[in-house]
Amino acid sequence: MAVSDEDAHVARLKGKYAAMVVCWLLGNGCLFSWNSMLTIEDYYGYLFPKYHSSRVLTLVYQPFALVTISMLT
Repeated sequence: MAVSDEDAHVARLKGKYAAMVVCWLLGNGCLFSWNSMLTIEDYYGYLFPKYHSSRVLTLVYQPFALVTISMLT
């Protein structure tokens, strides 16, 4: 049974658009998390002007991280 070039081309492109959507979603997820990581110190410095931002980040971030890790585990 001979396989034509057109059938091979269609088989090669199968799933191309689904892969593009998955890559786009993963890329946006990395972009949003990177953006929040870069701007969170400024945000908490503005939100809590009397406290040092590293103290606020530790108090706010650590419980959130522990809950998230325990849910994923």
